[in-house]
Amino acid sequence: MDWLISQHGLSSPDRRNFEAVRSFLDQHSARFIGLTLSEHAERQIPAREAEAAKAPFALPRAVDVVEMGRKPAKPLDCVLPGLVAGTTGTLFSPGATGKSFLMLETAVAIACADIAGTDLLGWGSRQQGGLRPGKVLYIAGEDPPPVLHMRLHAVIAAVTGRHGPGPWRADFDAALRRRLQLIPSIGSQLDLLDEEHVDLLCKTAQGARLIILDTLSRVHTADENSNAAMAGLVRNFERVATSTGAALVFLHHVAKAAAREQKGDEQQASRGASVLVDNARWGAALSKMSKAEAEALDISEDRRHFYVRLAIPKNNYSAPIDGVWFERRQGGVLVPSDFAEQSEDPASSKRVFRLAQLRHKHRGGPPPEPIVTPVAKHAASVEAGRRPRNGAI
Repeated sequence: MDWLISQHGLSSPDRRNFEAVRSFLDQHSARFIGLTLSEHAERQIPAREAEAAKAPFALPRAVDVVEMGRKPAKPLDCVLPGLVAGTTGTLFSPGATGKSFLMLETAVAIACADIAGTDLLGWGSRQQGGLRPGKVLYIAGEDPPPVLHMRLHAVIAAVTGRHGPGPWRADFDAALRRRLQLIPSIGSQLDLLDEEHVDLLCKTAQGARLIILDTLSRVHTADENSNAAMAGLVRNFERVATSTGAALVFLHHVAKAAAREQKGDEQQASRGASVLVDNARWGAALSKMSKAEAEALDISEDRRHFYVRLAIPKNNYSAPIDGVWFERRQGGVLVPSDFAEQSEDPASSKRVFRLAQLRHKHRGGPPPEPIVTPVAKHAASVEAGRRPRNGAI
């Protein structure tokens, strides 16, 4: 009433003026109420349309089990060793270990897999059939464009340093431009718990062979310690992977306790909810060289910070994969280290044996096999040939 008096210049509500106000209300209240109901109805239209457009949930079609039993299965299409196309994987490590460089080099290797000498990490040598070329989508959520420029330039310089000038550079540049899509998403508020954002990622990644999300904390807004929230997030990752046919790898950090205890290469070292690794089908870990490992491998203290080790503790679709050491070179680029764990050199074998003993002591598991040098192997085989077999003389 006071509002009507102030708006329409009415005096104090004596009996006469009160009747005037009531008359005013009788004449205009229907219009006011009608507008309110109309606005409410308009707001409900999109919700009703969205509900009508939403298809009812249905289970996928059952497979033909008889046909599967009769027809041999095709070999799994692995994008990286153990990482199958259309599935989700994770790479976790402490901060500033080199996981972004590792995946940026991986992106270049897959985008240019049909050009010799572009696989700096040696992925192709660890996988039957090598790497298959394909489109790579790299979502960089942590680093701004100037940092990405610096890192990518260092990677490309390391690749081109292996070759002299020639037509290969034109082919290399063409493959990069055609297949590698690097998107700096820092500040974009990308949230892959939002269905619209998931749809956009699916559309952008159509035809991709590998999708890289760097890092997990930059692509959602939920509590990463919540198993329910993270299960929903990984389910959305799986939706992107299955709809595009690409392997999706999200980068993540390890828990502080795991890093402190130097157990960053174990499956449950990943920070946050356990489903982040449990629901992924592939899990790789990158860890810095510890003092004890440096001592076992005869690496000086001032050099050990240049070495990191890649392990794949979570691997659902292939045989166990051996870990590999990488050395950080010019600009931060990672390349396989000079000391090879499979070396036949006796001194190298002894270093590997000491390292295996160290891991057995601190992490349990079966003890390492005794060292057998090539000379000892040959002597044992000669001796075995001299022994009588099946009682024969």
